[in-house]
Amino acid sequence: MRFFSILILSLFLFNCSGQKMTSSHFGMIAGSTSATLTCIQLLNTNQYLTAVCAVTGAWMGANSFYKSDKLTHTATFVDHLNNAPIGQSYATWYNQRTGNHGDIKISRSYVLKGAKCSDYTSTVSITNPWPMNNLERSTEFGIACQLPDGRWQVIESVS
Repeated sequence: MRFFSILILSLFLFNCSGQKMTSSHFGMIAGSTSATLTCIQLLNTNQYLTAVCAVTGAWMGANSFYKSDKLTHTATFVDHLNNAPIGQSYATWYNQRTGNHGDIKISRSYVLKGAKCSDYTSTVSITNPWPMNNLERSTEFGIACQLPDGRWQVIESVS
């Protein structure tokens, strides 16, 4: 319960700063919170070791989210949309270090109201490291269209 109270307070204070919350910010908060609580239990006699432990947890949490395979999947997805030939195509990625993987299949490409669009299937299987420690598997079907500035926007998706 204490963990969640500290986490909620940290998220609230960060959002009050007016900055946009990113995944590495969330990782930093989650990592430092869980590390602090663990360190307090294990190193309660030395406040300096507890502080070092909390900072290390914040760094590890931010690093794990910043270099997350979710970002790898998103980058592969966008690169594939940008470079895929007209028609059907398929792209995969695999991280040897984590064992995480994903694939993107474009079943058809077409022009809709002047925009290049693609029907896609996106599958991802990611085991998140500490502090989250969970398995995330999902398949999404949808339509993505390219905006005039070159960015892609998912206009319809079903998980």
